[in-house]
Amino acid sequence: MPVCKFYKSTSLDRSVLQRSQASTKSKSCRRQRFSPIKVNPRTSRRTALFPLKVFAMPAHPLEVIERQLAAYNAKDVEGLLATYAVDAEQYTLHGERLAKGHEEMRPRFLARFAEPDLNARLISRTVMGNVVVDFESITRNFPEGRGTLEMLCIYEISNGLIHRVSFASGEKRLN
Repeated sequence: MPVCKFYKSTSLDRSVLQRSQASTKSKSCRRQRFSPIKVNPRTSRRTALFPLKVFAMPAHPLEVIERQLAAYNAKDVEGLLATYAVDAEQYTLHGERLAKGHEEMRPRFLARFAEPDLNARLISRTVMGNVVVDFESITRNFPEGRGTLEMLCIYEISNGLIHRVSFASGEKRLN
């Protein structure tokens, strides 16, 4: 049975299926004459068809931070800023504010991305609700030469975006 591109199958429990009604938004979907509930004949499992926009959920905090780290290592400033809320804030741990909003974060990231050996290697990650804590080893180009720096990053995510991050830096070690 063809499914309209505006709809996605979502498994639901029986009580929700009894209360739910799917609505078709486009004429092409109505012409297909599909049932809002599809039953698998082998397993008798019921599946309801609903508009994607109704059930669009924000990304899980872990997914947001994985995208953020990948964009950082790719030196993709636009991809990196896309993981942050427009009014996001960056702080030192228990200290001063480093940047607020994309307009203050962009020059900080661009300055960092100018370093040829820049790379963040994840050592450990902990997720608790909307908070993600990363322990990373950052390879950088310091004025004294190439080296590494351990960093603890504490991200607070809401609605699929980073709203606040705090950084704690360890000692830099030259290679």
